[in-house]
Amino acid sequence: MLFLTTFSKLTMKPEIKKIVSIVLTGLCALRIILHVLDYFLQKKNLDNPLIPGSLIVKLGYICAFMCAMYGFVILLNAIYLWQRRFFNAIVIASLVIILAINIFRLQIDNYILSIN
Repeated sequence: MLFLTTFSKLTMKPEIKKIVSIVLTGLCALRIILHVLDYFLQKKNLDNPLIPGSLIVKLGYICAFMCAMYGFVILLNAIYLWQRRFFNAIVIASLVIILAINIFRLQIDNYILSIN
């Protein structure tokens, strides 16, 4: 309870809040670009008749899911930049979503590595 009351009383200058929101938005936009490029590179490398096409489709679904989640983080930060309210909630939600995406990506990578 002490943490919540202390956290709610934290104040930051509006300029710093704006910079944090812009940095999160830029980071997520960069990650979307990297995921799309990674998908196209994997698709090119997996162009083999011995690899089923369903695997490539599933990689596309995973890429689309991650891009959509990063897009949601960008949307949250755009809402903050437009309205200038709910900074703490938006930043916490953005960081939780980014953390969840990274954990999901690690689990997918570990699953693919354990198959080989």
